[in-house]
Order: sequence, then structure tokens, then C-alpha cells
Amino acid sequence: MKKQQKRIVIISFAVILIMVAALAAFLMLEDQEERKAASSDTTEHTEDTGRQMPPPNSLKEERNEENQKTPESNTEPEKTPSTDATIDMVFMGDIYLSDYVLNQYKEKGISGVLSEELLTQTKNADLAMANEEFGFSTRGEPQADKQFTFRVNPSYVSVFQDMGLDIVSLANNHSLDFGAEALSDSFATLDQAGILYAGAGDSKERSLRAMKIDANGKKIGILAATRVIPTADWNIDNRKPGLLCTYDGIALCEAITEAKEHFDFVVVYVHWGVEKAEKPQDYQKDLARAYIDAGADLVVGAHPHVLQGIEYYKGKPIVYSLGNFIFYQEIEATVLLHISMEADGNTMLRLIPATASGALTKEAEGEAAKRILAHMRDISFGVTINENGVVAE
Repeated sequence: MKKQQKRIVIISFAVILIMVAALAAFLMLEDQEERKAASSDTTEHTEDTGRQMPPPNSLKEERNEENQKTPESNTEPEKTPSTDATIDMVFMGDIYLSDYVLNQYKEKGISGVLSEELLTQTKNADLAMANEEFGFSTRGEPQADKQFTFRVNPSYVSVFQDMGLDIVSLANNHSLDFGAEALSDSFATLDQAGILYAGAGDSKERSLRAMKIDANGKKIGILAATRVIPTADWNIDNRKPGLLCTYDGIALCEAITEAKEHFDFVVVYVHWGVEKAEKPQDYQKDLARAYIDAGADLVVGAHPHVLQGIEYYKGKPIVYSLGNFIFYQEIEATVLLHISMEADGNTMLRLIPATASGALTKEAEGEAAKRILAHMRDISFGVTINENGVVAE
């Protein structure tokens, strides 16, 4: 009897052990299944997130799409977004990527062309613009009987990307130095780099189109035109592709008025004046005022290769010439024009004086900076410019 009871106890104990082991195995298997499911869900979410991520430089691509461009690629790094409602815009004068400049670039990169301080300004601005005083191309023949003809290999558009340029003007007296093919190559090169261009096109409609840049809830429209061409057939009215010309100002003023209906702030960048002349011609003043009457909020000029003065008309600033910004080896005096626009539309102008030596453009310091700002005071009209370069009416 005792043996039978002992056998029953042993069997019961064994059954209990088997049940415990089975339960433990079941719980372990369930836990593994849950872990596997959780892992599977995480992987799928990551893949979906990856598919929905915007492509690099989507801001640049969106800007190009909005301006009816279709760049194939864009390698410029994103700019640092503003932390408040202020919009920062910087404007430069003429840029020519001469052999001197490109030798510096090939040896030292963008730091051999532009100083760190100026690079900070151009890269972090909501809008950075300059005049492209050449064509990006390897094709075409130089125009006959023209003393200076400028052309740059399209691969060096990387200089503009490294600078953080958003837009350039092609309306000048060198964009067609190597003919229509070279101008078309410039369009394609800038499109592929994600850089907008104004003042030129395959049609007059395109040359008159205001390019759009969005910044902190504001829409900025940019137009460009030239009053300096070597022959009449550079005019978009006489050839396609061609340049928007503003000898009488009628077409440009009509485009300004239309742009003002769609944009909060309208910029007009003009190639005009007489080379080496530090005072604007009477026609420059007349045209600038006509542009403002038509709706422009800012008029910026280039072409004389030297600085010209500043004045206000109806509370709107006119900067007649920013001179050369990047060109040959030496630039005695230039400025980077920095404009801060507040949420209410009020603007503050500041001049950052600069010089170039050994094809490196850098901010001027000490006496050199004082000299450049003093010169700008002397050649300007009814404005004050303090020791920090701040301009006031």
C-alpha cells in the first residue's frame, strides 16, 4: 500500500513538472513571436519613413519647380534656417571666375576664393544673389571684335554652390560672348545646380519672369535686365535665347508691376552705367525711379566694376553699383550688401566693406574698412552710413 502511494506521488510530481515545463516553453515561444513581430514592425516603419524623406536640398528643388525649372541634380548644402521672422538677403556685384580665381579654388577650395566671414554671410542668407559676368560652357566661338570674352567650364558651378548662391543675373554684356549655345549651356548648368537665373531665357516670357524665393512666410520676387549689350542682336526681342534689355524700361516696368501683385518684396537687379565711373548716369537715376514707381522695393546695380553711391526714392533704396566682387587678382574696394527685412516689411541696409588680394575676396578691416565706407558716403545721395556700415535715409 505504501509502495502504491509512493508511486502515485512520484507520477503526480512528474506530471506537474511536465506541465510546468510545457507552460514555460509556451510562454517563451510567445515572447519570441512578440519580439519578432515588434522587430518586423520597426523595420517596416523605418523603410516607409525612408521612402517619405524629402530628397537632399529639397528647398532648392522646390524653388526651381516653382520657377518652372527641372534641375536633374543639386549638390549645394542646405542653408541654416533663420530663427526669427527676419529675412536676410545679401547681394554681390560682378563675378568672373577668371584663371586667377580658379587656380586658387583648385588649390584651396572655396576658402581660397572667399573669406570665412563672407562665406558665413552668403551661405546663411535667405537670399544670396550676384551677377554672373560670363557663360558656363565649353562650346561656341568668341564674338568677333570684342576685346574681352568670358567663358567658364560648367564644372566650376561648384564655386557658386560652395558660396551658397541662390540666384544670379545673366543680363549683362558677357553672357553671350560665345553665342547662343553657350548661353543655353549656362541655363542648363544653373538648372542642374539648383541655382535660379534672371534676365535671360529661351523666350521673352522667360526673361521677364520674376524668380521666386520663399523666406519666413514672405514671397520675394527677383527680376534682372541689362542696359549694356555690345550688339542689338543680344536683345531677347531680336534673338532667342537672349537677354532682357531695359533701354527704355517699358517692358521691365510692366513686369515689375505684375510681380508686385504676387510678391511681398520685389528686387530689380540691373546691369548699367559707365565702366570706372563712380557717379551714376542720369539715365540710371531715371530708370531706378521708374522701377520704384512701378512697384520695386529694391534696385541693385552692377557693371561699372567700381562702387557707385546709394540713395532712397520714396523710401526705397537704390544701390547703383556694387562693383566687382570676385574677378581677377586684385579688387581695391567692394561691398557685400546685407539687407535685413522685418516681418512688417521694414528693411535695414548694411555695407560690409571688402577687398581682394591674390584672387581672395575678404572683408576689409581697420583703416581699409573706414576708407571704403567713407568713400561710399562721399558718392552717395542724402544718406548716412555709420562706422558699422549701416545705411539710413
